[in-house]
Amino acid sequence: FSFTPTAPLAQGANSFTAVAQDAAGNASGSSAAVALTIDSVAPVAPTITAFTGPTNDATPTITGTAEAGATVTVVSGTTVLGTTTAAANGSFSLTPTVPLPNGTANLTATATDAAGNLSAPSAATPVTIDTRVPGAPQVNFLPPTDDNTPVITGTGTAGDLITITSNGTTVGTGTVAGNGSFSVELTTPLADGSTTLAVTATTPGGTPSAAAPVTVLVDTVDPLAPSITAFAGPTNDTTPTITGRAEAGTTVTILNNGAVLGTTVAGPNGNFSFTPTAALLEGTANLTATATDAAGNVSLVSASTPLTIDTAAPTVPTLTPFTGPINDATPTITGRAEIGSTVVTITSNGTVIGTAVTAADGSFSLTPTTPLPEGTSTLTATARDAAGNLSVVSAPLNVTVDTLVPGAPVITTASGPTNTVTPTITGTAEAGTTVTISDNGTVLGTAVAGTNGIFSFTP
Repeated sequence: FSFTPTAPLAQGANSFTAVAQDAAGNASGSSAAVALTIDSVAPVAPTITAFTGPTNDATPTITGTAEAGATVTVVSGTTVLGTTTAAANGSFSLTPTVPLPNGTANLTATATDAAGNLSAPSAATPVTIDTRVPGAPQVNFLPPTDDNTPVITGTGTAGDLITITSNGTTVGTGTVAGNGSFSVELTTPLADGSTTLAVTATTPGGTPSAAAPVTVLVDTVDPLAPSITAFAGPTNDTTPTITGRAEAGTTVTILNNGAVLGTTVAGPNGNFSFTPTAALLEGTANLTATATDAAGNVSLVSASTPLTIDTAAPTVPTLTPFTGPINDATPTITGRAEIGSTVVTITSNGTVIGTAVTAADGSFSLTPTTPLPEGTSTLTATARDAAGNLSVVSAPLNVTVDTLVPGAPVITTASGPTNTVTPTITGTAEAGTTVTISDNGTVLGTAVAGTNGIFSFTP
């Protein structure tokens, strides 16, 4: 027999019995009870547990909750990934047998109870599959540095996690930016010296790359202060070459009264040399220097080295005139020059006859070692100061040298008696000579021979 009730049965457990009655009206006993549970209510939509982030597992375990005992079907888009049964506590777990493709999958689930009621789909739960193996990142060269937590830079794939390790210990992490660059400041200080770091890139799914090595030289020790070689004295060179010593390979900065003149690099032996391009001002320059090593450490300032710039010529020297002709072919020549002039050069008719050093009071004196020629010589002098500046030539000074002995004079006064006790004595001698008249060896006096060679003397 078959019977379909016209009124809906109640939800839940129902117990059915049957009685048979024949045409004569005889009724049988009741049948054994048959239980039937009526369940026409769809189960609540299941929930899928959210993933913590991208994964490199293409068959990730999918978990969630659903009505206890319900058959849970998990789909990605329209693709069924599989079914599982919710446990008595409502939890379920499913591992797909078919790998998900790389990219983001939106997972949903439905629950079907024992009565065949199908739930609404769950809310979509995204999961990003990333199974690619990244290439090692490109790490930029890092010059020596005085920072023991330097910034490591380079390029990689946007979104990858950069991990920097030293001897297996993580010392810094960061993420590759959208433009493919990364910049990671170390969080653990490096020791002074050379350290080789390993830089890896890990995809959001968790797949690490091969390590890219980078060597970092940390130097936090300042170089010693350089020294500038002392100058011998003033100079008239406004761009003098400045020399000294500093730590080999350091960049030496030269300063004048605190203003930077320029830089140079100390050679392997520590020597440096620098010639300013801009002229130094007249007066005293106070030169100092600092040394900066390859890591950027700057030394203390060196001791100050003074240098006097003097481009002014000394004043014109003067020669002391002679009183007249002289019979000394190596006469002492005197005069005055600017105080501080180191050398006075004297010439005779354009030929240098010697040099002299100016005394503290400005006087100078020179005795030639080579005799002056007989006759008139024209002397001039120039002065050179300690800086090397040369004065204008002095006014000329004539000196007449006469070392020849004159011929003996002749007395022309007539001999014979005279009644005058102061007779005029006349004669001839070399023109211009002084004639000394003597009487029996006793000098009576002198007279000068005229230009015609005649002299006259009256006692």
